[in-house]
Amino acid sequence: MKKLFFTSLLLVILLNRMQAQEMSIRVDNNSKESSNNDGDKTLVTGSDGSTASINDIHVKAVRDFLKACKKAESSHWYIDADGFFVYYLNEGNRARRFYDKKGNFIYSILFYPGHFLSADIKDKVKSTYYLDYTITRVEEVFLKGETIYFVHIEDPSCFKILRISGSEMETISEMFK
Repeated sequence: MKKLFFTSLLLVILLNRMQAQEMSIRVDNNSKESSNNDGDKTLVTGSDGSTASINDIHVKAVRDFLKACKKAESSHWYIDADGFFVYYLNEGNRARRFYDKKGNFIYSILFYPGHFLSADIKDKVKSTYYLDYTITRVEEVFLKGETIYFVHIEDPSCFKILRISGSEMETISEMFK
C-alpha cells in the first residue's frame, strides 16, 4: 500500500511540476546571463517570465548544482513560487534539478535514449517479460537517496512505461497503437 501511495504521489508531483514548467517556460533572448567558471553562459528567468540575475537564486542551490553537476552545460535557471529549478545538458542529455525556496535539493530528472540505460536495469526489463520490446527512452529520477527509472518501451502493437525502483518493476502506463 505504501509503495502504491509513493508511486502515485511521485507521479502527481512530476506531472504537476512538468505542467507548471511547460506553462512558465518562455524563451527570452533578453535574459540576463552570468558566466560560470567554464565561460558557459547561465540564463535566469524570473517567476513572472522576466529577466532575473543569478543572485536572485539561493546560493545554497547554486553551490549544490555546481558541486553535483560539474559537467553541466547550457544551464537555464527558473524561479517560481515553490523555489528554483534548472534545466541543463549533462553529456548531451537533457536534465532538470529542483530546489525548494531555501535552496535545498528536492529531486533531479535525467532524460536519455534507451541505449544509454545501464546493463543491470536493461536486464531487469528484458530478461523477464519484455524480451521482444525496444527500450526507447528513460527518465531517471533521483529523489531522497533513491533512484527511480521510468523506462519507455514499445513493440509493434503498444507502448508501455515501466517504473523500476530497487528490485520492483511495474507497468504504470500502456497505450495500444
